[in-house]
Amino acid sequence: VFEAMARDSNIDLKELRVDGGATANKFMMQFQADILDTPVVRPEYLETTAMGAGFAAGLAVGVWSSLEEIGKMRKSDMTWQPTMAK
Repeated sequence: VFEAMARDSNIDLKELRVDGGATANKFMMQFQADILDTPVVRPEYLETTAMGAGFAAGLAVGVWSSLEEIGKMRKSDMTWQPTMAK
């Protein structure tokens, strides 16, 4: 899926941003980084679905003026770098 996303979008994906409860599994996150040969980045706040709904509502009523403004608030908690030998 990761490779299809990069191919279909014509964007060189430099990292995989993850969220949700499964991201608490550090072994799984490292495995993803190794298999994809791409850094995996976990945000401070893991349940970003609810946060996204709040951001969408805030954009609609003018709390934030742009997606760029919201993007600046994103903070990473942990990044796994690929370590598997090629």
